[in-house]
Amino acid sequence: MIATASNNNSKKDNNSYRHEGETQKREPSAATYRILLVDDDDDILLTFKEGLEEEQHDVDKSKIFVDGVKIQVDTFADPKEALSSFKAGVYDLLLLDIRMQGMNGFELYEELKKIDDKPKVCFITAYELYYEALKKDFPKLDVGCFIKKPISIEDLATKITEELA
Repeated sequence: MIATASNNNSKKDNNSYRHEGETQKREPSAATYRILLVDDDDDILLTFKEGLEEEQHDVDKSKIFVDGVKIQVDTFADPKEALSSFKAGVYDLLLLDIRMQGMNGFELYEELKKIDDKPKVCFITAYELYYEALKKDFPKLDVGCFIKKPISIEDLATKITEELA
């Protein structure tokens, strides 16, 4: 399954995958990973959420996630809404789209770090990255995980596994 944005202009009535509700402290468990996904593309949110949460049930085929690992993906289409709902100690990994309206992924990350600097982060982009320009605009940014769209769920899960290891 390749995650690509469609040009479908219809609005989805069911926003349950766009925002998972109030964040809650996660119970300590080595077998559960909680991921925050922020992307202004509804198709990406749905595809990544369903793919990653389904992937855990497909361990015999993929061997990506270890048996018993649970993945919970909380999704937000609006970076400001994600920021206002974000609480310390909840997430293991942040998946942040770089180009979003109102606040880009780097700006969002800088604000999230003020609340909790423990989660690892991967930035998602469909565009080429120009690292020199990036370093100039965000000199304090020290992140090595970038995910280029489109990406298969298997490759995304592999990247997530590497980051969480």
